Amino acid sequence: MRICVLSYFFPPNNSSGAQRWSKLVKCLHRSGHEVCVISAVGDEFGGEDIDRGIEMMRYARVYRLFHRIPHRPPAMAESPIKELLKFFVIPDSRLPFFLKHLGRMERVVRMERPDVLVATAPPFSTLVAGRYLSIRFNLPFVVDLRDPWLNDPQRPNRWAKYALERWVLSGADAVIVVNDREIYDEAVRFNRNVYLLEHPYDPEDYPQEGEPHPGEVRVSYVGSLFSSIQGDLIRGISERLPQGFVLRVFGPGTGRVLGRKEAFREMVSADVLLVLDLAKRKRKLGSSIKFYDYVGADRPVVVVSENPFLLKRAKDLGLTTARPGVEDIVRSIVSAYERGTGPNSRRRELRLDVACCRLNRILYRAISTRSS
Repeated sequence: MRICVLSYFFPPNNSSGAQRWSKLVKCLHRSGHEVCVISAVGDEFGGEDIDRGIEMMRYARVYRLFHRIPHRPPAMAESPIKELLKFFVIPDSRLPFFLKHLGRMERVVRMERPDVLVATAPPFSTLVAGRYLSIRFNLPFVVDLRDPWLNDPQRPNRWAKYALERWVLSGADAVIVVNDREIYDEAVRFNRNVYLLEHPYDPEDYPQEGEPHPGEVRVSYVGSLFSSIQGDLIRGISERLPQGFVLRVFGPGTGRVLGRKEAFREMVSADVLLVLDLAKRKRKLGSSIKFYDYVGADRPVVVVSENPFLLKRAKDLGLTTARPGVEDIVRSIVSAYERGTGPNSRRRELRLDVACCRLNRILYRAISTRSS
């Protein structure tokens, strides 16, 4: 099967949006498929991992189209200016990239002659471009939703979003979602062929041994700080942890950003891993990819979130959950450390090879749906 993936974020970009399909492209290649990827390069959101970008060229033909966007501080996610711009920039701020390079994308698709086109979002302008290309070349079209589109309370101008989402999803031959509640409920309004495919973890990402740290209990947060709530909790937790416990914080917005390999080493070196999925607005969004990387590290995990899907998933996997208060989080960290980890048979269902089997079935169904 020849597969074309339209993914704005893709290595060397190091954002969470790039990680999902870098893993899936790798497994599709190993399944014997020919894969090409159309992506942006030059957008500094999430930083860059040059080695990962080079590695991806072993698994796919990657067409990187230049689009310069300097890094914005994560705090801008809550700024009034950005909220106002969201109302007028439809569907999102990356639309100029697709308008600029649409002709080049057409030439790539014409040259590659794929059997199926996959578009992953956000940014949701990727889906609009993907829908156009699928019509232009009469291709089976698969949508991958990593976040909700219309159901996200942080996206205003709902009538315009509704019109675009209905056009895109109703024309898809299959819709993949990472969350079986908010995103799934949103997708099934427009399409019956909706499939759950959570973020997989790749066992090959993790080093065999962690970094030794005798004399300290290491609690690690390896992610982004996008809200003041997260920052306040981090400071409170650091001040109230018992003697001998050390909180280490890495990622955009923290002042200490790790490369991809260093991030995975930090995970396997930690005694407890911390998930903080919180913002000022009440959010019930797609599953945090960092949560799944933590699961793959096989360390004790404490999950603090208002996302019911993420909390349920954590409990299913035997992880520790905590309410968003400093004292409760600290107690949960100590409890998770004392309990340690044990065999967890549920982890295997989130492995990359298992996810790849599901993805193959979805793609073949999409092709057969179009041909029938």
